[in-house]
Amino acid sequence: MSIATKANNGLRKLFDFASLHLLYRHTDLWLRTEGEADPQLVKGYLKQAYHEIEKYINDDKDFQTALYPRKVLPSAPDIIKQMAIYSSQAGVGPMAGVAGAIADYLGVRLSERHPQIICNNGGDIYYKTVKEQRFLVGAPGSPFHNKIEICVPSAQNGNGLCTSSGKSGHSINFGRAYAVTILADNACLADVWATALSNQIMSHLDIDRGLKICGERKGIKGVVILADQYLGAWGEVRLSQAQ
Repeated sequence: MSIATKANNGLRKLFDFASLHLLYRHTDLWLRTEGEADPQLVKGYLKQAYHEIEKYINDDKDFQTALYPRKVLPSAPDIIKQMAIYSSQAGVGPMAGVAGAIADYLGVRLSERHPQIICNNGGDIYYKTVKEQRFLVGAPGSPFHNKIEICVPSAQNGNGLCTSSGKSGHSINFGRAYAVTILADNACLADVWATALSNQIMSHLDIDRGLKICGERKGIKGVVILADQYLGAWGEVRLSQAQ
């Protein structure tokens, strides 16, 4: 079964496990799990993640709109601390990692019941699998749109795969890349770096610099950058023609 995620994230996955699609407020969630997932349990975890984030924002209202790293209160829940830590490393505001952080939140908890899982939060993905996975790259306007697949390694401890674009989508982005996709130790880390790097890609002339940045950052395992008529890749990712 193929899954088309939101155009601003541009990832699609072919997968054979049990399927669950859940819409909740700002979240468009696709799950692929080894074994059927309990929809009520999933929704409960999702509501809890929202509750923790929104409760903290009520106490620290600038957290939601900050475009730069921000220190958080000692009482902040773990999901907020995670967003703050990784966004400070990338030099962006903490909400740049919110979709990835929610994917991590759900994926880690659900993996206690499901040995293998892909948690796709609107294109920002946490995955834990024993085999390599392939994701179709969608980048409207790029000559590579829907023509190549990113092959990522197995992740028995979980990985994150997230995309940011300066050409499409509703998120704030100051760059001009069609897509920047980051493979990292977790989805929150991948999310903030996808945003940070895509902000810096103004043309294909910035691709090499972007690849170098990723190679120097702890926790980043791979990157694919689409800009103008060009593509660049580095790390534990392979590219293949879409099937």
